[in-house]
Amino acid sequence: MNSRQEPDKPRWARRVAGQHKAHDVWYLFKKKITSSDVHKHQHRLLIGKSDIYDRLLPAMSEEEKKAASFPNHPGAGIRRHRPDHLAGGERGPREVGRNHGGLEVMVYDQRGQGCRLLLTRWDGSGAAVLKGKNYENFLRKSRIEEGDDVEVWAFRDEDEKLCFVVGNITVLSLLSLQIS
Repeated sequence: MNSRQEPDKPRWARRVAGQHKAHDVWYLFKKKITSSDVHKHQHRLLIGKSDIYDRLLPAMSEEEKKAASFPNHPGAGIRRHRPDHLAGGERGPREVGRNHGGLEVMVYDQRGQGCRLLLTRWDGSGAAVLKGKNYENFLRKSRIEEGDDVEVWAFRDEDEKLCFVVGNITVLSLLSLQIS
């Protein structure tokens, strides 16, 4: 399978989507979890730019795109600028981070356990992240660790809200080996 070919819909993704009365589930991406995806101070899963623009944005409403800071709405793509110097040439205090906001989404693991996270566009790269204070707990409960392979699928629940289901392919592969 090449990177543009959609894999067969796995049973775990169909089951989780079905529990939320989804009509369909679609493939977003597969990735190897990096150290920055599991770092305690970053609280986010990085989603590549091409996966966002090719597979997710076409399924999002303009309102959702705006909430998630994606292009095609006024102000998108504008990097926030903070002057380095105050009047008189003095350096001002550095801002630590920024509140990116985002579109609230439900993110489920392959067992159907979920948490609320925010989907937002990352300023510098144009990529996106799933982030939030519940992210670390989601990783722990999902047993997602650095080096694991995950697949991410999307669906709309019975209220037409955008949702994601993340399958830890590494763990699922180990479980299938133990069963056979």
